[in-house]
Amino acid sequence: VHADKGAEYDLTLTIRCAAKDVRQGDEIPVVFTITNNGQTTYPYDTRSYDRSGRMWEYKLVARSEDGIIVPDPWRSYIMGGLSSGMGEIATGQSFSRTVVLNQWALINKPGRYTVAGTYEYEVQDGHARWKTLFVESTPIEIAVKPRGRWRMGIYIRKLLRNLRTINFSQRESVIAKLAYTCDDRIVPTLISLMYNNCPQNEVFWATKAFLCYLPHNLKIKNAILKEAMKRGLAPGMQSVLEEYGCSEEEFKRVIAVSMASDNVDILGAGVGAAQEHPDDAHMHKLISIAMDPNRPRPERHSPAI
Repeated sequence: VHADKGAEYDLTLTIRCAAKDVRQGDEIPVVFTITNNGQTTYPYDTRSYDRSGRMWEYKLVARSEDGIIVPDPWRSYIMGGLSSGMGEIATGQSFSRTVVLNQWALINKPGRYTVAGTYEYEVQDGHARWKTLFVESTPIEIAVKPRGRWRMGIYIRKLLRNLRTINFSQRESVIAKLAYTCDDRIVPTLISLMYNNCPQNEVFWATKAFLCYLPHNLKIKNAILKEAMKRGLAPGMQSVLEEYGCSEEEFKRVIAVSMASDNVDILGAGVGAAQEHPDDAHMHKLISIAMDPNRPRPERHSPAI
């Protein structure tokens, strides 16, 4: 968001939760409304979100009832968005954006949360130097009601039915909602998505579910490792196994399985992992792959995580 050179702006930010009845595991939409109280028209970038759903100018922070900041599941990692033009608001006008709280705070248990938003924008001073300005909202309170394991199971099954029947363009949103449940019963579906040659954005969200939302315990690690030992590395799986503490010996075995695969994506993932986890045992296979003029090329790359 780049404002005009030398311009002065008087902006205010208000936020509100767009959901009326929030339950544990729900997506929690928060609406940012930026209002221009000054006499100068304020221009802003109307860019759309990328697959991450996060942009640097719209931030949320949540605190639990004891005042402790809820961890950021993405660990302050912010992506961007594609610019789709410029908008502007004159004196007294506003524009709004909806931001998903789950992408800024790991809301994995019921309770009352205090949530505050920050809107950032950049202006140039009279010497053409950029500076970043901040507008903070008054905090709001969001009550997250318990769902319980049984009702969570019903909710997950509903999402899985939606995943099988909805329009292709909506699947990414459903996978994100599965991630927000933070429930280990979504693990088999996530693994299937990683192996089933799904579009990159779907694999991206399946990977993010493992990295950011699910507990990093031995049960989940073993479920992923079992499939990798049998089928090789699916796209995105290397970073997940690294995060879950896969040993070098385990990687050695998984890479060997991957490089023996006829699936070009799994083969490519195995070759990539061999570069990060080198072992002399892979050298002969790597040389034969590199020297083969007819070796298949993966149709797509693993998602950038």
